[in-house]
Amino acid sequence: MVAGNQTLDKVGNNALRILGFGGIDVPVAFGFEEPIVRELNIASEVHGEDGLYGVKIPESTLKPSNLHAIDLIAKILRESNEKNYTYSHGTFN
Repeated sequence: MVAGNQTLDKVGNNALRILGFGGIDVPVAFGFEEPIVRELNIASEVHGEDGLYGVKIPESTLKPSNLHAIDLIAKILRESNEKNYTYSHGTFN
């Protein structure tokens, strides 16, 4: 997870809550708190103060990895004998 429609802590915890609610146990790691080449624009007027526009999802018992997102991706790819896919959602500017 990286900061996007809200702060890194909020989007990361939202991801854990959504995955937990869906019963999906996959590794989650937090990445950068701000974009590399521009200012962070969280657009809370669009996404709400919580990043989910007020949608209520129970807290999750899932915990994020202690690794940075880049390090977790590299670790998974190095240790896997299977074909892996990564999914990125959002802008890259």
